[in-house]
Amino acid sequence: MTTCTYAETLSLENGWNLVGANSSLSLSNLKEKIGAENLQVIQGQKKTYQKSYVDDGKEFLNSFSVLEKGRGYWIKVNNAVDVEYDKTIYSSEESIDLIAGWNLINPPSDLNISEIMSQLGSTLEVIQGVSSTYQKAYVDEGKEFLNNFKEFKEPQGYWLKVTADTRLHFPVTSDTIAPLKPRLTTTPISTSDNEELVEIQGEVGTTVWVNGEKKGTIASNGIVTITLDTSGGEGTKTFSIVLRDASSNESEVLTVNIEKYISDATAIRFLNKATFGANKKSLKVFKEEGVSIWLDEQLALPNRPTHRHLRRTIDLAKKFEPSNHTATVEEYLADNDTVFNKNVASFQMRRYQMSAWFETAMSDQDQLRNKMAYALSQIIVESMADPIFTRRAETLADYFDILTKHAFGNYKDLLLEISHSSSMSLYLTFNGNRKTYQDGTTTIYPDENYAREIMQLFTIGLHQLNLDGTAKKDAQGNTIPTYTQEDITEIARVFTGWDIQRNNRYGRITFTGGDLTHPIELTEEYHDAEAKHILGVSIPAGLSASEEMEKFIDILMAHQNVAPFISKQLIMRLVKSNPTPAYVERVATVFNDNGEGVKGDLKAVVKAIFLDQEFWNDTAPQKFKEPTIAWTQLLRAFNAHNYDNFKVKGKDFNITDAFFINEPNLGNDPSRAFSVFNFYDNDYIPNDDYFKANGLVTPELQIQNDALLIRLNNYFAYNLKRQEQRHPNGWGNLGRDRYLLNADDEYNLVEKELEGSVDKHFESLNGVTRNEDNTADANGVTNRDRAVKALIELLDKKLTGSRTSEIKKELLFEHFKEAFYENKLIRADDPELKIYENIIVPIAVAIATSEINMVE
Repeated sequence: MTTCTYAETLSLENGWNLVGANSSLSLSNLKEKIGAENLQVIQGQKKTYQKSYVDDGKEFLNSFSVLEKGRGYWIKVNNAVDVEYDKTIYSSEESIDLIAGWNLINPPSDLNISEIMSQLGSTLEVIQGVSSTYQKAYVDEGKEFLNNFKEFKEPQGYWLKVTADTRLHFPVTSDTIAPLKPRLTTTPISTSDNEELVEIQGEVGTTVWVNGEKKGTIASNGIVTITLDTSGGEGTKTFSIVLRDASSNESEVLTVNIEKYISDATAIRFLNKATFGANKKSLKVFKEEGVSIWLDEQLALPNRPTHRHLRRTIDLAKKFEPSNHTATVEEYLADNDTVFNKNVASFQMRRYQMSAWFETAMSDQDQLRNKMAYALSQIIVESMADPIFTRRAETLADYFDILTKHAFGNYKDLLLEISHSSSMSLYLTFNGNRKTYQDGTTTIYPDENYAREIMQLFTIGLHQLNLDGTAKKDAQGNTIPTYTQEDITEIARVFTGWDIQRNNRYGRITFTGGDLTHPIELTEEYHDAEAKHILGVSIPAGLSASEEMEKFIDILMAHQNVAPFISKQLIMRLVKSNPTPAYVERVATVFNDNGEGVKGDLKAVVKAIFLDQEFWNDTAPQKFKEPTIAWTQLLRAFNAHNYDNFKVKGKDFNITDAFFINEPNLGNDPSRAFSVFNFYDNDYIPNDDYFKANGLVTPELQIQNDALLIRLNNYFAYNLKRQEQRHPNGWGNLGRDRYLLNADDEYNLVEKELEGSVDKHFESLNGVTRNEDNTADANGVTNRDRAVKALIELLDKKLTGSRTSEIKKELLFEHFKEAFYENKLIRADDPELKIYENIIVPIAVAIATSEINMVE
């Protein structure tokens, strides 16, 4: 908290000052504020204080004790000083008795020359202020232009000369006295927070206005606490603060400038949650804009291009297998009989689909939309676990396009399109569903798979919830089910009669059959069109199948559970594993109503998640990082981008402008969940006393074991080494990834530390051992040592925002410092490559897989 003082200021210059402060400052107050050694003389018309009397032991000669109402004073100081004081505002008529001759006064309020003349008339001879004067003699001699006095001004004193005893009145008129200017005694110079809390003291009842917006009212104790909004990007935040009274009189403006800064750690922490990883460009933009503007800009970006995953999947298939996919991308996207991959069922399609997902994660500008789609893919799950998808993975590309399309849309629309998608009809087996029929003596009922999971996993969950996500209990303390088996049976009837388009036979599922990238179609004869009763709501007979489906989705969206159930999962996927019930309730409230009466607005929901104070105030690690996300963050930190031209073994043509990545097998590859229940259980608690005692869940930790972490480390190292753009290794079969990384920052830093300049030659390595290295300082630290230290600092800043401890960085240095002196580097034909492989990559992997980076 920054403390502010509301005060008037008496500015005393070196030497004599004629003052008139409406305040009851005592001598001790003045000594304290001016300084006992600095204050030399206070001289009123009758009373005096002289420091010299004190020094000479004649203090009895001093008669001044306190500033008296209506009296002016001469004050002499050795050094200029500003004296703050509480101004006295008079609410009743005041007057000053004047004696014939000279009077040293302090006006209780402002009077102008006309008002003074009307009272004193011909008795007034002189008004003399510090820099203004009125003399009747000038008027009598026709030299009135020499008079420049206009009105009394506080905190100035004035000499008045009158020819007779009289009284000068200061009447109370309409309130035209402005409140006094607020003044900060401790100015907030800089902040990294989005708010700065300040306390202001002032006249009771006046209101505080900041940049034209009312912020509060001074309470009866003379204090109000207000918040200055310092959100936004880095730079100077300017606040104009005024006080306003009941008559709308305003004080002078107090201008406050606060420098806003955003640390790399704060920016990277946010970007790693809201995107697939921070890089130099996104870090710069975020620090310039701040979270609110950044979010608004991301949320405003259109979903362009449409069908981005499917487009890239088709494009890669055409590049790698041009003879198998001869139509244009647009022809394949059109809803017609030109069906992509139908007659081919390429074994490589899963690689193309995975590559399309990673290229999207790496390069698309609307990172927040894609990250939201990824979070939704772990709630509304589809995966390669369905055998048909292993050769028809284009349907998973279409599935991600649906999630991406609706990531900032309405959850109802997402459920509707997913329920009409060919991929979901196959994955949760309602494709080819028929209304109840007899097969001989056997009654065949509709498949209930999707009917169950759309409730249990996609919308309302198993048990009734409070708005804050906690379970409701009955009188016996038991949880309350959200649905019954009868509800599942009724819902299964809704999803009858649906089949993929362009199928050879209703319900037939083969690798080379049907259109898996367009919505399913209805066959009326297999649809159950009778009335249905679901979750206490009736769906009448006579509706079309699509109308029935929408009516059913409306029933789900109206359920009280959908807001807390989906809101909590989105928080867990995007931000933290253990949100407080209050956090869940705030987000669920927005899910229920975006402020305009709309339920299910995901744009409003994601904004509520990332702007919530729990996210910003809780700076401790909030969740374990998924391996796939750790990988995308590392790739984006090195600006992974398309490979411009490479050769594939067994093909007589080159591949141009492609991002190709095989399934990393990191435990949670996108759309590779083990089942519809996702990669991990949201309620998973590790076998650890701390987590068990505190009831803390760690879903992402459920898939991380020793074998996976070893694979993660090896996978990072292997792929970083093979993809750097200065030394790409593009030759090989389809099992090899092809994309390019940019390590220019690392190369340039190392060379500058080694040689003082950057020319990409690294001449200084040339076989020198540590004992022969003449760059060592008095402590034995060589240029190569300094290069290792600088590289650790750079990669720590790039990957974690400089969160690695000094102890850990020193351990890294001790481990890697000899790498520059190993024979494989100092005798290398290509030292640049060896520096990358043996120093840059190992340090990057060590930091990327560290405990600091693997939690967020």
